[in-house]
Amino acid sequence: MKREFYMIEKQSIFNKTLQEIKLKIDSPDQYDILMVSGLIRKLLIDGENSLIHQIDKENKKVRFNVNFRQPLHARMPDLFKGADIANYFWSAENGLDPLIADKRRGYNLKSLNLDDFLECPVMFAKGELITIRDLVKHLSDKEGGIHKQKAPIKEVDIKNIIMHELARMIEINNLPTGLNVLRSISSIVCRDLSVFVK
Repeated sequence: MKREFYMIEKQSIFNKTLQEIKLKIDSPDQYDILMVSGLIRKLLIDGENSLIHQIDKENKKVRFNVNFRQPLHARMPDLFKGADIANYFWSAENGLDPLIADKRRGYNLKSLNLDDFLECPVMFAKGELITIRDLVKHLSDKEGGIHKQKAPIKEVDIKNIIMHELARMIEINNLPTGLNVLRSISSIVCRDLSVFVK
């Protein structure tokens, strides 16, 4: 029987990753919050190499409880008849977290598997829907959460251009909107993945 050897055992890396996320999301420092994007990516997004896949290989137990909400134009299309939807902005902000927005209008508590969680909409801008996966990958890959990729503008997809612009235009509580949403995502992730801590 072939035995695999690791410098640090995977369960320990998983546990410490959750601990680090919890410490960083409460920081007032934008750098600390941005660094969470790399941790969330390592934890959830890197396919079979993701930590959660290694901890729960069947991906059967992973569930995320969110206040699922579509952008306003999808919920109330009559308001947008004849309007150019590229000219409005929507963000889930902390409303994504059921502990914060459990009774707000337009939210539905849902229990999502990993794939559905990553495809959950969190922003809409310039006619583009931005999901949890889009936001985390943008913050980790383009804004410096893991590394800062520089590519000619023609090679950068429209969602990344939009998120980059939003980071400079819109701030709530002295944080760019993407980092505010990342805080909500991180709170949900830490809470719902705590069942895997051993």
